[in-house]
Amino acid sequence: MTRYFFHLYRADTFIQDFEGEEFASLDRAKKEAVEAARELVATAVRMGQPINGDRIEICDAADQRHDVVRLADLLPPRRISTFDGNI
Repeated sequence: MTRYFFHLYRADTFIQDFEGEEFASLDRAKKEAVEAARELVATAVRMGQPINGDRIEICDAADQRHDVVRLADLLPPRRISTFDGNI
């Protein structure tokens, strides 16, 4: 088991994960980070807050970054309306 830390970057704020959590693999840690990011996206949408640039960095105990989960990547693609206003 490896201990991974999920450091959160939101706007101009850095929130360091000092405790971390042990996972059997990096893949399992990333799945958990994606779930945490989805919760952050849902909260931001409900509160009308932007998530541009917000991310979770998955790091090991030596603070080496192994992966990044960008909150904006979890949003569905925007649809462009072709409605021109004429009925």
